[in-house]
Amino acid sequence: MRHWNHKSDHAHVFCALSRVYDAVGSPAVFKLSWFCLLIFFLFLGAAVTFGQQEEGSVDTADESIGVVRKAPTEIVLLRDKNGNLVKVATNLSLEEYLRVYNQQNDVEDDNTPPAFAIDQAIYTGQASTSHLMFTAEFRVQLKQSAQEQWVKVPLRLAQSVMRAAPKYSGNGEFFVTWDSQLGHIIWLRGEINSSHIITFNLTRPLRQTGQVTELVLQTPVTRSQFRQLIVPVSRAQAIAGDLDVRTANSGNSTTSFSFDFQIDELVVGWSASNAISSQPLSRIQATVETSFAVHQNQNISARGVLNVSGLGGNVTDFEVMLPHGMTLLDLPSQTFRVSRVTISNGQSAKEREKVRVSIVRPQPNISVILEAQSAKDTIPPDASQSFQGFEVVDAVKQSGKLSISTTSNWDVAWQLSGDMRRTPRVFDASDSLGIQQFDFEYYNVAYTIVGVLQERENQFRVVPTYLLEVSPSQIRMTTTLRCVYSGSGQYQISGDWPGWELDQVFQNVDESLQLVNAQIIDGKLTFKVSTVEPDSRGEFDVIIRSRRQLSDGTAEVEQVLNLLVPQVNVSSEKNADILQGAQTVILQPADNVELIPDSEKIEGLLVGSLSDISEAELPDYQQTPLVFNSLPNRAEGEAIRVVGSVGTRKRSVLVASSTSIQLEEKFASFEQVLDYQIAYESIRQITLTVPGIVRRPENLRVFLQVDDSTGEDSGPGSVLPWSIVPSSIQTDEVREKLEIEQVTVDLLADYRGSLRLVLRYQEQLPLLLADSSQRVNFLLVSPITDEIRLVQNQVTINTQDIFVSEPAGDVWQVIRGVAMEDTGGDSLRLQASEGTTSLPVQMRMRRDVTRTSTLIQRRWVQTALLNGQCRERLSMLIRTNETDLNMQFPVGEIDQATLIVAVNNQRVPVEQVVLDAQGQLTVRLASSSIESEYRVECWYMRAGFDASRLDLLLPQIVNSKMSGSTYWQVVTTIDQHLLGTPQGWTPEYGWVWSGLYWFRNSILEQSDLESWVGVNSQLTLPENTNQYLLSTVGEVEVLSAAVTSRSTLLMFLSGLVLLVGLAILRLRFMQQPIVVFGVGLFAAIAAVWFPELMLLVLQASFLGGLLVIFSRVLDWMLSVPGQTIIPIRRTSIQKDTDSAAISLLKLESSITAAGSAPASDDSQQQQA
Repeated sequence: MRHWNHKSDHAHVFCALSRVYDAVGSPAVFKLSWFCLLIFFLFLGAAVTFGQQEEGSVDTADESIGVVRKAPTEIVLLRDKNGNLVKVATNLSLEEYLRVYNQQNDVEDDNTPPAFAIDQAIYTGQASTSHLMFTAEFRVQLKQSAQEQWVKVPLRLAQSVMRAAPKYSGNGEFFVTWDSQLGHIIWLRGEINSSHIITFNLTRPLRQTGQVTELVLQTPVTRSQFRQLIVPVSRAQAIAGDLDVRTANSGNSTTSFSFDFQIDELVVGWSASNAISSQPLSRIQATVETSFAVHQNQNISARGVLNVSGLGGNVTDFEVMLPHGMTLLDLPSQTFRVSRVTISNGQSAKEREKVRVSIVRPQPNISVILEAQSAKDTIPPDASQSFQGFEVVDAVKQSGKLSISTTSNWDVAWQLSGDMRRTPRVFDASDSLGIQQFDFEYYNVAYTIVGVLQERENQFRVVPTYLLEVSPSQIRMTTTLRCVYSGSGQYQISGDWPGWELDQVFQNVDESLQLVNAQIIDGKLTFKVSTVEPDSRGEFDVIIRSRRQLSDGTAEVEQVLNLLVPQVNVSSEKNADILQGAQTVILQPADNVELIPDSEKIEGLLVGSLSDISEAELPDYQQTPLVFNSLPNRAEGEAIRVVGSVGTRKRSVLVASSTSIQLEEKFASFEQVLDYQIAYESIRQITLTVPGIVRRPENLRVFLQVDDSTGEDSGPGSVLPWSIVPSSIQTDEVREKLEIEQVTVDLLADYRGSLRLVLRYQEQLPLLLADSSQRVNFLLVSPITDEIRLVQNQVTINTQDIFVSEPAGDVWQVIRGVAMEDTGGDSLRLQASEGTTSLPVQMRMRRDVTRTSTLIQRRWVQTALLNGQCRERLSMLIRTNETDLNMQFPVGEIDQATLIVAVNNQRVPVEQVVLDAQGQLTVRLASSSIESEYRVECWYMRAGFDASRLDLLLPQIVNSKMSGSTYWQVVTTIDQHLLGTPQGWTPEYGWVWSGLYWFRNSILEQSDLESWVGVNSQLTLPENTNQYLLSTVGEVEVLSAAVTSRSTLLMFLSGLVLLVGLAILRLRFMQQPIVVFGVGLFAAIAAVWFPELMLLVLQASFLGGLLVIFSRVLDWMLSVPGQTIIPIRRTSIQKDTDSAAISLLKLESSITAAGSAPASDDSQQQQA
């Protein structure tokens, strides 16, 4: 019953799907709909991904925007009139620098009357729409006698141009100059209390701000009056802040203003009465941030950031009260102007100074930065100081923050009252060493904050380190005092330096050495140092260099070292806390000095280790220094004494000699390496004994190689000069017998340690025969002198065509390799038991040697298969000592009429390029037999070649040997392709995607190959060609390759793939898994063994693969699957009236209509 129910469920599901299928339409339309839906979702995903990439790129661009940082202030030191160094900031303006300088040096005295006084300034003028033409009359009185000296009277009036020469009235002399900073300047000369009247006729531009015209005039601060200012506006309204402006209508089109003022910058504006839409704002609110800085010299500065907002309108101007006891610093600004508000007679001088801020372009919100400093140079210690910040006058609401920073030598006791509280702050002391900062915040101006400054006690700690460099004749001492300080002050450093000569004293501050004025008087050293850094905490080094002579004695006699180490004492003018750290003594003996300390007699020191001086800068010596530390419980003033013995060592030089002799047919090339080990004393000149045949400088070359710590070969090194020692100095009797000379090599510097000399020279060989031996006595270079000991003397003889027998006697022994006659090449290695310069051997030519006098080092063949022709270019770099070059060309394959030959880029005359009957060509190279390099080129055309299967015999050089690489460049038309890589060759190209297909791109072009061989550049190959580059090493006789056309390759491979693909789709036996697996396995094995060929095959068969895929998709879209309904047969299972399948059959009556016949058959079977 269960089996029947399962079958019936499947039947009804199939019937339901059939109805849906019929409702949609044909099967092809159903499949096409699914295909279109898939394409839609692919495009939708790509669009979303692209949008995410766009957003990511924008975020990345935003993160790449840099932060604008304020440039640091550069400080330089200049000397004042007293010779003291004064710090000057290079980015200050001239006025700021002069003001700071005058304050520091008290240039001006308040008790001294000024040289002049401007009694009154009277202005009258008439304005146009863009300029003001006015007159300025100045009444000046000289307060000091100036009959012999001119008095300088600055009038400012910047941007004002004189329209006529100034007028003068008075008893004296005058002239007018212009200064870019001070403006117009009057120079006066007259008697004391004399009066002078100068009148200027000037013009200056006006400024337009919206509908308001403004006059900005910089004037001298004196009693001033603008008697008449006529503006070209009828019934104009003046905008002048606190100025009392009197207005009179001069006519229908003008208005006259008059007012008195006494300020350094006059700002007055006017506009039509109906042009001003709103009255000046009276309701504002402010947020103020004030930063106080208490400097080392007890001076206080303040910086305020005022954020002012208008309630219902624009901010035009407002007044600001400065902190108690402070004056405003002039800061240039383009957005606002600041003018000082004069204190009225009823106000107390102790009240806070007030300034007016005028906004150039009124706006609802404005940020203003003001700076001020205390009026007094210093504040008495333990005095109360108010730290109430900047305050905006008449602000309806005001809040802000206060921050107070002090240097480390000050403590502050705070007293707070009102609506104020202290806020916690995390402050990084590493950014500003020694700076303390305190932060507060308030919510209204009803607060007070008072601080009491208390100065801390200064500290000065000294840690001495003594470096004693001991040489055979003197001791050089470098004393380094590491000074760590807290607080500013001046300190005096002194010490007992008896018997020492002072060289220099430096103070190292921020890696900059500054010379200190110091001297030794009666054995006592005294000098001063100062700590004036703004942060008042830091460290610096004092370096004292001195020397003294050792006791008299010769180099052979051991000397006694009994040295009292100088002690340093520090005193302070302010009674600072002076501390002294542990002392370190470093004994550094010279390389030729043997220093033995006497531990029993050493006083106040303990033996230390090199880790104790890891930060010390030690001189370059081979010997390890001796380190001593002071006793931990050493009492102050206790002596430190170093006792020992000093001996002198003689220079020791050890040499290891290794010589390589390369035997050629006529010459023997020598390369002798001398490895020196120099100890105790450096050396600058080396004496060598050389064969007399190389006494000329061009025959012997000496190279220097210094020991490289990396262990890599540093190359031949630099060439050293050498000279022959005069014969009168040479006393060796063997010199004449062996024909040797002594030469001196200049090392150009002092060296010790490892040193290598490389010597190269040649010696001519006698004529050698194969049937008889001949004795040859090789002469070597000997480094032996009185102070040099030879520890190794090895010789290696390398030969190819010459047989060398072992030397007779006991001096030379074979240590590796014995020459045998049946070998083609050999190496004989010998070692001498003593320092000999003679190596006698027996030599003869080998019997089976094939003379090879020509060596092919580089070869390049270019085969161009173009226009049905085969044109070749053969380029070679050869080395030979032959005078003639014999080349063998393949007989019958070369068109002699097209043959061109060139040697060293010089073309051989045509009449000399003639092949004999055997195809040989003889080319003249040189007139004498001298080994040289030649570049030989040949151009010719092939005759009778097969374009599809290349088997080209390569021209050969007779009696030559190939030692380098060969490049073969095959050039075909665009529709011809190289089929795979020929056997024995390596492809020198890569597969590159061109946008439509893959192609092979050579790594070297024609110009690269021409440069490689060293020949001249020729015409480049056409662009519409295929170029294939191959390479190999060794001998090459035949150039073999397969070339096929693109159409043949495409038709054959695509047709084959199409045939196999259709067979797999249509033939059932081809669809068997074993068949498909076999085809895939064959393709995989071919791809492993022939990867390049398979890539070419895949690309050529791409069209066939597309046709197979297209046929399969077309078959899938157009095919209608047949509906095969399997009848449900009754089985022997009993009827189940409660089955769910029977209830399902009654649900849809329309289903029975589609399959009425099978249903009736089934009912008949059930009735039966």
